[in-house]
Amino acid sequence: MSTSALLMATPARATAQSAHGTRKVRLLTSQRRTVWEQYVTQHPEGTLFHTLGWHDAVAHSFPHEDVYLLAERGERVVGVLPMFLVSSRLAGRMLT
Repeated sequence: MSTSALLMATPARATAQSAHGTRKVRLLTSQRRTVWEQYVTQHPEGTLFHTLGWHDAVAHSFPHEDVYLLAERGERVVGVLPMFLVSSRLAGRMLT
């Protein structure tokens, strides 16, 4: 994957919105899946690997724990970070 897994709003835009709500980062919940997908679909650097379809395929195929982080300012999504916690006898535990 040539782009970063982290998708964020542009810094200038994020700064302009800072007066409109508190920033928070939380784990993705089933209630926020739709806003995740909307954000990824509309982001110019969104890829297949950011989608929840990819999440579901990996989650059903491997025993990895999902760690999908959603950054919000107020109720507005300003970033997503999709990761899985992978356990390996050779490499130990790592977020990928």
